[in-house]
Amino acid sequence: MKVLITYDIIKTSIRNRLIDKLFDFGFQRIQYSIFLGDISKEKIKILISSCRELINKNEDSLYFFCICEEDFKQKIFLGKSIDISYLDSDFIFF
Repeated sequence: MKVLITYDIIKTSIRNRLIDKLFDFGFQRIQYSIFLGDISKEKIKILISSCRELINKNEDSLYFFCICEEDFKQKIFLGKSIDISYLDSDFIFF
C-alpha cells in the first residue's frame, strides 16, 4: 500500500533518526517533512511501533496517510520534480 508520512519533529537528532528509519523502510522524501512509500501492512505496523518509541509525544507529531491505488492515480504534481520513476506513469505534470 502507498503511505504518505508527514512529521513535525522538534529536535534535530530525533528528526534525523526518523528520516534514516524512513529511508531504511524504502520511503522517498518528496518534501522536507513529507515522505512517500510503498509498504506492506506487516511492515507499516513495525514502522509505526518503532516511530512511537522514537518521538516525543508531548512535542512531536507524525502522521501516516494510507492511499489506495485508485486515489493515488488521481494525483496532480505542480512544481519542482522528484524521482518520477518511483511514482508511475499516471503522474500528471503542469
